[in-house]
Amino acid sequence: WIIPLTMNNSDTRREMSRESVRNALQKLSAMTTMPPEFGELLMEEYIEDSEDHQTLQNQFQEMMGDYIFVIPALQVAMFHRSHAPVYFYEFQHQSSFFKDVRPSYVRADHGDEVRFLFRNEQIQFTEEEELLSRKMIKYWANFARNGNPNGEGLPHWPMFDQEDQYMQLNTQPAVGRALKAHRLQFWTKTLPQKTQELMETKEKHT
Repeated sequence: WIIPLTMNNSDTRREMSRESVRNALQKLSAMTTMPPEFGELLMEEYIEDSEDHQTLQNQFQEMMGDYIFVIPALQVAMFHRSHAPVYFYEFQHQSSFFKDVRPSYVRADHGDEVRFLFRNEQIQFTEEEELLSRKMIKYWANFARNGNPNGEGLPHWPMFDQEDQYMQLNTQPAVGRALKAHRLQFWTKTLPQKTQELMETKEKHT
């Protein structure tokens, strides 16, 4: 939800229309290396035929998160796991101290977990958040000491190996599998292939 604000799309904090999503994608294409052809393909994948403002907000937020954070992180993790043990996580908790600051549809933002690892006396945790913070600090300390986050009294955190298991960090930590598998396939294979086909079609008609 912050990313659109940097592109002067302040309306994304209130309501989004299909037109405003397209405008945001055009601006993103101009600001980054994203090919213009991605726009309609992303609309098809994430937005489909929805006209509902809340759905458009949610899907646009997911799209931006996937493009900038999730898919690149998964690609890096998959590359490194053939050379060393990798432990992957997704921080999912909607922090109580941000509930009056962020739009209601935002669950967790990039970097939210840092506040649970490096404590600030000005931030007041709920009882559940306090327990989550303690678990996370133990995980990180164990990993720093011996390259493995697991330890006594902690829910087991499996390696991110060929089974694609990862830790879902929330007030009730749980193991997930194949995070965003469909989206990963879309961004790394389907999207480049369809973009290439579109560009070849355009070249034939010019």
